Amino acid sequence: MRQVCGWTSLAAALAVAGVAVGQEHPDPRWRVNISPYVWAKSTEGKLQGAGLSSPIHVPFSEAFEKVEGVFMGEVSVEGARWGGYVDYQGTDSRDERRVMGLPLEADIRLRSLTGAVYYVAHEEELGGRTVHGAPRLFRIRPLAGARWSRARADLAVPGLIEVGKQAEWTDIIVGVRTDADLNARWKLTGHLDVGGFDPGDRFSLNAHASLGYRTVVLTRPALLRVGYAVLFQEYEQSDFTGDRFVWNMTGHGPTAGVSITF
Repeated sequence: MRQVCGWTSLAAALAVAGVAVGQEHPDPRWRVNISPYVWAKSTEGKLQGAGLSSPIHVPFSEAFEKVEGVFMGEVSVEGARWGGYVDYQGTDSRDERRVMGLPLEADIRLRSLTGAVYYVAHEEELGGRTVHGAPRLFRIRPLAGARWSRARADLAVPGLIEVGKQAEWTDIIVGVRTDADLNARWKLTGHLDVGGFDPGDRFSLNAHASLGYRTVVLTRPALLRVGYAVLFQEYEQSDFTGDRFVWNMTGHGPTAGVSITF
C-alpha cells in the first residue's frame, strides 16, 4: 500500500494525468519520453485454479484499499516517422468473499510487459504551433508488438485448503495510436490494441484515451494527462493433472500520469 501512496503522491504533486504515450518536440531527431502513471481500476472477472473457482469483484471505491503494491510506467522512443514503446504494469491485490457459504481469500499478482513499434501512417497539420514549438498535428500510427503476462493466484479457504497457481503467456498484438493537438496547450490521445486472437481460450483488448496539458517539468517539455483505460484478458490453460487455470479479467478506471521528453 505504501507503493500505491508513493505513486499517488507523485501524481498529485505533478498535477498529473493519464496513461502516457509519446509526445511532440520541435527537434526532429530521436527523442525519449519517460512516462510514470497510476491507474485506479475496478477489477471484475473469474479466477479458477487447482479445483477452486472464485468470482473477482474489486470496485473502484475499494481499488486502493485492496491493492497491496503497484508500479506502472512507459518509456517510448520516437523519430520523425517511426517509434516504439515498452510499458510495464505490476499489481498485487487481495480479495475476500464468500463462495457457497465458505470464506475464500484470493491473493493476485499480475505482471505485464508490452512492447511495440509504430509508424506514422497519416499526419495532418492543423495550423499554428504548440507551446513547445512544434506544429499542431493530427496523427494516426498503426502498431504491432507483443504483450507478456504473468498471473499468480493464491486461493485459500481458511482452515481447509490453500492452493497456488501461476501462468505465463505472450500475445502478439496489433493496434493503433492517434493524437490530435486541440490548441497550443491541450492534446487528445487514444490507443487501441488487441491480441491473442483465440476468443474463448485466449484473447486480450487494451484501450485508453486521455486529455493532456502541455507544461514544463524539471526544465523539460512535459504533458500532464487525465484519462480512462480498459484492459480485458482471457486465458485458459490445463496442466498435467487435468486442472484448469482460468484467468478472465476486466480492469477499467481513471488514469493519471506525466510524460517528460528528453
